[in-house]
Order: sequence, then C-alpha cells, then structure tokens
Amino acid sequence: MMSRISSCNATILKKNLTRFWPIMALCAFVGFLLLPMSLSEMDNASVVWQLEDTVSIILPLLIFAYAPLCAACVFGYLHNPRSSNMLHAFPVTRSSLFVSNFLSGLLLFLLPWTAVCLVTLLMFTAAGIHLSILFSLFAVGVLTYLFFFAMSVFCMLLCGKTIYGILVYLFLNYGLAVMEMMIFTIVEPFLFGIDVSGEFLSEYLPILYMVTNPIWGYYGKTGPLWHCNWLFLAILSAFALVLIGLAWLLYRKRHMEQTGNPIAYPRLQGIVHVAVSFFAALALGLFITSTLFYNWEDIALGGWLTVSLLIGGFIGYFGVEMLLRKTPKVFQKKTFLGYGIFAVALTLMMFCVRFDWLNIVGYVPESECVTVEYSFYDAGFASASVTVADPASIEAVRDLHQAIIENRDAVEQAANSYVENWYTIALTYQTDSDSSVTREYRITEATEVRELYEAFEAFLKDPRTTASFVQALELCEDCSIFVISTDGASDHTLNRTHLEAIREAMLQDVQEGTLDLLTLRCLPDYFYVHDWEESEESLNAHSIFLQTQSGFLMETIQRMGAYELAHCMHPLFIPETATHTYALLSELI
Repeated sequence: MMSRISSCNATILKKNLTRFWPIMALCAFVGFLLLPMSLSEMDNASVVWQLEDTVSIILPLLIFAYAPLCAACVFGYLHNPRSSNMLHAFPVTRSSLFVSNFLSGLLLFLLPWTAVCLVTLLMFTAAGIHLSILFSLFAVGVLTYLFFFAMSVFCMLLCGKTIYGILVYLFLNYGLAVMEMMIFTIVEPFLFGIDVSGEFLSEYLPILYMVTNPIWGYYGKTGPLWHCNWLFLAILSAFALVLIGLAWLLYRKRHMEQTGNPIAYPRLQGIVHVAVSFFAALALGLFITSTLFYNWEDIALGGWLTVSLLIGGFIGYFGVEMLLRKTPKVFQKKTFLGYGIFAVALTLMMFCVRFDWLNIVGYVPESECVTVEYSFYDAGFASASVTVADPASIEAVRDLHQAIIENRDAVEQAANSYVENWYTIALTYQTDSDSSVTREYRITEATEVRELYEAFEAFLKDPRTTASFVQALELCEDCSIFVISTDGASDHTLNRTHLEAIREAMLQDVQEGTLDLLTLRCLPDYFYVHDWEESEESLNAHSIFLQTQSGFLMETIQRMGAYELAHCMHPLFIPETATHTYALLSELI
C-alpha cells in the first residue's frame, strides 16, 4: 500500500504550533504592549503619531529580531544530528518537510499578529479612526516578516549550526554595512581629493533603510491619510520569494552528514572562508594600526597599514580554517599556500589603491561644463559657486586640477599646517546628462603651494569667470534687492525689474577689469546686511567693513512673514571703482 504524500504535512504543522506556543505568546504580549495598550488612553491625534513611530522604527526592529527566532525553532532540527536523522527517516519528502516547517514559521507570526490587529480594530472602531490605517498596519507587518523570515530560513539552511545561521543573518543585514565603513576608512587616506564618506549599502540593506527612511507615515491635511512605500514592500516580497526558492534548493541538496558544520555545503565553504577572512583582515588591521599609531592615516602611506591588514588576514584565515575543520591542526603546507594567495591578492588591492594604478586620483575629466564651488578664509569665512562653460575657462580649471594632483604631497602637507588664508575648492565636472565627477582640495598661501594659491585667485579674477558668475545671478519668486551704501549708511529696496539693468552694468565693469569675483564675494557668509537679529560677530564685521570700504552692499531678500526674511543669495560688494554699477545703484537709491 502506497503512503499518501502531500505538499504540507498537517501533523508536523500542528506539532510545531503546539510545541512553540510560548514563542507566539511572547509575540502576542509584545504586540499588545506595542499597539492596544500603548494607545488605550490617547486621543486620535496622539494615536496617529504613535502609530507612525511604531510602524516606522519599532515594528521593523522587533520583526528583524523575531524572524530568526522562529526560523531557528522550525528548522532547528537540521542542526541536531539525532533530530535530523529521525525526521528524515519518516515517509515524508523533503519538499513536504520544507513547506510544513516554513508555513509553521509564518503562522508563528501571523496568528499573534492577527490577534493584536483585531483587538486594535475594536479600539479604532470605538475611537472613530479610519480603518484603512489598521489594514495598512497589518499588511506592513506581514510583508516585512515574510522577507526577514525568508532570509532567516535561507541562513539556517546554509549553515550546519543555529549560531552560525544567526551570524550569517546578522552579517547580511549589518556586517556588509560595517565592511563598507571599514573599506572607506582604509582607502580614504589614499584617495586624494575624493570624498568617500557616503554610505551606499545602507540604501540597499532593508533593515537599515527601514530605520533611516520610514516606509509608513501620516501625511493627512484634512483627515486621516496614510502613505506607505508599497513599492519598497513589493520589492522585499519579490526578494523573499527568491530567497524561499533558494532555501528550497539548498534543502534538496543538503547532506545530513554536514549537520554541525559551520557551512553545510562544501562548495560554498571557500567563498565563506575568503569573505570572513577579508572581514577579519579589515577589522583587525584597523584595530592594530589605530592602537599602535596615533595618526595612522600618515603611517598608512608608509605601508604599515598593509602589514596590519596581512596580520589580521592571517589570524582570520587560520581561525576560519580551524572552525571549518573543527581542529587547531591547520598549519599545513596546503593551508599556508591558500593564505599566501589570499595575502598576495590583499597586497595587490592595497597597492592598487595606494599607487593609484587605476588612475582614479589622477583622473582629470573632459567636460563641457565645470562647476567650481569654493570657500575661503580671509578675515572671515565666505563661499561662492561659479559654473563655467567656455573652453578657455574649462581648460584653466583642468590645468589647475592637474597642477594640484602633480603637487599632491605639498598640498596635503600645507593643508595640515596653520596658515592665515586658504581656499577649499570643489570641482564638479558634468560628464554627461546623468553623471558627474567631483573632486575637493584645500590649497593655502603656504610657500610650498603659493603658486597654486595665486593661480586659483587669477582664475577668480579672470573676466570670463566673473562674467559667468554674474550671468547666473537670479532672483527667486517674490524677492527684492536690498542695497546699502557703506559711506552714508543709506539703504533702499529695489524690485526684481532692476536686476537685468544691474547685471548689464556689472558685466561692463567686468570687461573693463574694475570688478572681479574676489571683490564681489569678499564678504563672510555671516555678513547679511538686512538681518533683524544680528549676532555680535556679524555686527563687528559690519562695523569694520563699513569703516574700511567704500561702495554698496547688495543682497536679495524674500519676506516670508511679518518679521521673517529669507536670503536668496550671499551678499555682494560693489566697490566705488566699479563705475558703471556704482553709478547705476547711486541713481536707483
């Protein structure tokens, strides 16, 4: 007589639910604390904000921690030789075992979560809150759990012990971001002029994205209106289906003899070995270098960081080998040969970054448009931005960029020394319609880089550069032009219709060489000539400037309310020597 086999074994399903009911009770208890009990004494408005904080931050974190617990319960038998042999001896296919246990894990969350939402439904109905809020709440919890539970199951099937499955789960969710941070920390001293402080993986790792970018929130104006990032949840669900399929394939190929091993699939052990060794090399290498050297960024250029990485890699490589073989006797010829290959690859990677073999630091792009954003210190901080598009100005920027790269050592040394005046320059090359290349440098008036300092000032004084800046001046909506005379302290507000005439006069002075970008932007950033509440520092700057300069201070303002102003651009200074603009402003005020 043939046994009846189905895709889901009801006996296993019921056994899991009755065996792990304390897990469901814990989930229900935390859920009741999170929703019904915490909302019982709140009014409608308070409930709205409480739910937004709960679903955006707290709920994803709780599900993230609960999912591997459920996966370890329903698939934990695979990590125990006796339980694994017993269950696989029954007349049940592996597909049936997988489906039964996977559904059990889903029900460990769905049953208590449904109960929590039903109780919350009664409260919402009594309080008159829109029921769509509750349905969105339920769907967010289910879809979030589906993804993290699928990932947990995949990790449990990948490994031969529960603890290793949890470690892989944490690595996929947090370890990759930590590795990214360590890589950026290591390569930053070598990437001259390149900002590597950005976090890219945090935008793609679900748990980090959920915590930093709320996927569910309240945007109501006249009533309850809830917004949820359903596209993000749909993407998570699609990945969950992929992980479920991979987990099912792993289960079909899994050998019971691998139970208890860190990685249950010999062909994957090499990949895991290299990945963990690389992670250990980064972590231990940074620890060794930062412990032995106070300013390790400079020491790194001498090669000590590479040595520390090799030491960390040695510890990690042989440590992982001991875990995989379950014996400390791993110091053999074959193992040393494997570490030698790993060490050569790691050294080549460091040399590639250190000596710029890929020409990343030395790359000066070809571009039809370059934006030069600079800040400088000269009796105060100030900043400006100018976009140049004429070939001569672009070539001047590229020549300056190339000169900075060729004098890298001197620029870096001067940037770390104290000087009275300096420039911070950010160059943005628009390579095409969708991409750009940005580099940032700091040049000072120190003797070693004095020529670069003067070359950049010559660029700012160039009539083409100043003309580009003047032509780009614009007024936002409802803005006016505020002008104050430094000699008579008289002021006047001009409307936006005068901007074109002022721009034409400024361009005439630029062509005659009586007005340049350094003169226009000689004011510090805190020097707003039309502040209602000025700081003592700003007042002192006003006083000193008015005593030593002759001309007009000009800025654009926008009144936002009775006493609130918005500044649309930094203040500009028109000297008396700029005859055309000075004469025009004298007539207008």
